[in-house]
Amino acid sequence: MPQNAHNARIPLPGNAKMSGTHALLISDDFEWNELLQQYLSGEGLRADMLSINEAGATLASVCVDYALVVLDTSDGDERGLGMLKMIRRCSRMPVVALAPLEGHEARVRALEHGADDCLSKACGPAELCKRLRVQLRHLRECEQDAADASVRFLGRLAIWSRQRRVEWNGRPLDLTITEFRLLGSLASAGERPVPKSELSLRALGRPYSARDRDVEHCVGSVSNKLALASDGHASIRPVFREGYLLVRE
Repeated sequence: MPQNAHNARIPLPGNAKMSGTHALLISDDFEWNELLQQYLSGEGLRADMLSINEAGATLASVCVDYALVVLDTSDGDERGLGMLKMIRRCSRMPVVALAPLEGHEARVRALEHGADDCLSKACGPAELCKRLRVQLRHLRECEQDAADASVRFLGRLAIWSRQRRVEWNGRPLDLTITEFRLLGSLASAGERPVPKSELSLRALGRPYSARDRDVEHCVGSVSNKLALASDGHASIRPVFREGYLLVRE
C-alpha cells in the first residue's frame, strides 16, 4: 500500500446518492477499510480512513470535519472503546460501532459508552451502509425539527431541537442522537405508553428485534441519565404489554 494511502479521500461521484455527507472510518484493519471505502463511494458516501492512533491525535478535527464515524471496536484491546469515550467528550456526532462476530457483550458495552448503533463487523457493507443512511436521516430530521420549535417544555423537562439538548430543571442530559430521538418520542406521546416497535423505528430507524435488545439498552441508558439529573423525579418505566412511558413527578 502506498504511504498514507489509507488516509486518501475518494471524491463523490457525479450522481451521488448521499451528496454532502462525509464519513470517517476508524480502524487498524486497513484492508477492511479500503473495501468498505470503495463500497461507500459507490453508494455516494464520501469516506476517509484513519487508524485509531491517528484519529486520537487529530480528534479536534475529527469532531468538526465529519458527519459521522464508523468505529471498529472488534479487536478487544479497549482502544476502540477508549476512542469512543474521547469522541463523546467533544461531540454528539453519530457513531456506528463495529463489534466482534459473537460479541453481544461487546455490543452492549459500545452502546453504553455512547455509540448510536452497533453491529457485527461481519454484517457486510450493504447492511452497514443502510445503518449509516439511518443516522444521516436522523441528522437531517433534527435540523428540520429545529425549524418548527427551538425549545419544548414539559414541566421541568426542556428539549431544544436545534442543539439536540435536554435539561431537567437546568441540569443537562448528555444524550447521543439515538437517545435524544428516543426521549423525544416518549415526550411527544404524553401519557400514552410507546410500544417497542415504535421506539425502534423512530430512534433506531429499523424494525424492532427482541434478539438484539438495542431498544431496551437505549431505554435503560436514557432512563438512568434522566433519573440522575432529576434526582429520581423522572424516569422511563415499562408498561406491561404496552411499551414504555416517560414519568415525571
